[in-house]
Amino acid sequence: MIVRSLKTKDLQVAKRRLHEVVSEIFKEFEKFNSRDYVASLILDIKHHTKDDETDERAWEIAKNLSEKLDKITSQRLLGELDGRVSLHTLAEQQIKRWIAEKKYPKKSDQKNAEGRLKEAVREFSLHSGLVFIDTVKTKHLASWVDHMTTDGKLSAKTANNKLSQISRLFKSGIRSGIVDRNYADGAGAIGKSGSGALAHTDDELKELFNHPDLFPDTRDCVTVALLLGLRISEVFKIEPKDAGSVFVRGTKNGASSAYLPVIPEVHTLLKRIPFENKGLFRRVQRNFNGLASDLKYGSTHALRKRYAQELEAIGCEPLNIMRLMRHTTGKITFDTYSKAEMDTLRPWNAKAAKKFLKVINGNKKI
Repeated sequence: MIVRSLKTKDLQVAKRRLHEVVSEIFKEFEKFNSRDYVASLILDIKHHTKDDETDERAWEIAKNLSEKLDKITSQRLLGELDGRVSLHTLAEQQIKRWIAEKKYPKKSDQKNAEGRLKEAVREFSLHSGLVFIDTVKTKHLASWVDHMTTDGKLSAKTANNKLSQISRLFKSGIRSGIVDRNYADGAGAIGKSGSGALAHTDDELKELFNHPDLFPDTRDCVTVALLLGLRISEVFKIEPKDAGSVFVRGTKNGASSAYLPVIPEVHTLLKRIPFENKGLFRRVQRNFNGLASDLKYGSTHALRKRYAQELEAIGCEPLNIMRLMRHTTGKITFDTYSKAEMDTLRPWNAKAAKKFLKVINGNKKI
């Protein structure tokens, strides 16, 4: 059993423990067989029904779901299946077929059974990770963990059990290569930005940051963006907190605001950027993006993609990459991270940032 009992009532401690469990999940995935997860799902559906024939029908559903899941997984990896099919959808399809067969003698019994089964599927879709199998990403897990440890939602014991169920799905996804593939797609390939640009290479960074047409103010701003993986607009929302951290107000949504660890060079840059110049943001954006366009390189957003790629390259765990990138579904409150969690993220940011400084500055100091 990966997940231990949570005996503490301190929600912050519980959150940290759950985040630690995430790391364990990624280390022990090979022990899981996807059929086990489907079987556990059906067992819970059986628990919500009391009809005598449920046992036989439930195991038939389990068998069908398991076979379809295995087929979908292999087809996804080969790129042969179009569209999105979720476990939730498959379960609902099976339930509808079951109901359509009119196995129940009375309409009231049929309606009650349908309601109980749908409720079971809905409950599992909320708490057990029934997400689209082709878009399994760590942000979903982080969202569930945060939700499970929110005051008044679930007890520590229940959250522990739910996380165990979630871990099964993730180990299956990792074992099949789905998580790795989707993470790689999100980190450096064509993304959601309008330009669809690839992340900058070392040679591109060196040329861009040392080009004579790049303004000094622009260079300082985009350097901060690169060292912290920020959107360029977020550079202008930074609030220095202490010698080792800053607070960044997310511009994409409020939930992406976060405390981030920084190296000393970032504070040096922030002190000399003339933030009082109200037109600086537009000037920086036009200068960098115009130069990048002339050189046929990516825009400022490609710097953020490169930051994610570098974190992956140096071995940073996906959940920590998500934290540093501040990716969120809107349900995670990043500014509640404790000092212990900041200390966990600090070495990853420092290693990536120092690599970038060496690429763009050589041996010169900021």
